Amino acid sequence: MFELRQVSVGYDGSPILRNVAFAAQSGQITTLVGTNGCGKTTLLKAIARQLPLLEGDIELNGCSIRAYDRKEYARAAAFMPQVRNIPEITVRGLVSHGRFPYLGLSRQMTAKDREAVRQAMEATGVQQWADRDLRELSGGERQRVYLAMALAQGGDAILLDEPTTYLDVSAQFELLELLRTLAAQGKAVIVVLHDLAQALQYSDRVAVLGEGRLIAFDTPQRLFEQKILDSVFNVTLCRAPEGTYYLKR
Repeated sequence: MFELRQVSVGYDGSPILRNVAFAAQSGQITTLVGTNGCGKTTLLKAIARQLPLLEGDIELNGCSIRAYDRKEYARAAAFMPQVRNIPEITVRGLVSHGRFPYLGLSRQMTAKDREAVRQAMEATGVQQWADRDLRELSGGERQRVYLAMALAQGGDAILLDEPTTYLDVSAQFELLELLRTLAAQGKAVIVVLHDLAQALQYSDRVAVLGEGRLIAFDTPQRLFEQKILDSVFNVTLCRAPEGTYYLKR
């Protein structure tokens, strides 16, 4: 799905990360982790075409992301940033924004567009709020609505920047379980997570970033066995008998 080839990213010509190379596959959750300021969000923005590459290339389905026009890329990959405004709009209205890359000059939705919106709301469990003002919902509920908008956008990939931030624990796990379901349905999910235990619990592959580079890219099991995260984060990563991960200092 996504292939990063010796990618360097940063701002004003100054790289934060250099020579990053890994592949994020369809049907899997690939998680970016690292200490604060290591470049996780910067790299995700580059994958989402929100930030130009300094060096290297990123391919989506074998084609450079530079070769896609704006609408083509929006139809292929949806991006959920961490920080966004909360507009005065109904839930159905916001989810419908996901169909904008498919609309013509009239901006009129077709029956196909309306069905895509309905299916996205049903898949994320937000249909019961369809006519409610987005501002009335809790943080966890709003995140589900934004995810519904990304699903309505279609395509094979969803990119999310710390989607569990500001959510209570129950809402965090609900959202992560939903991402697991989407990956099982064939989506390529690339996500930045702050919580290491959650990253290991829900990911198929984890990219560990730090020191201006990709430190490791592997399965949670292998990273746990090699104690790479212990070294990077100066913690002791443990695993309970039932398979869940937790941290000790």
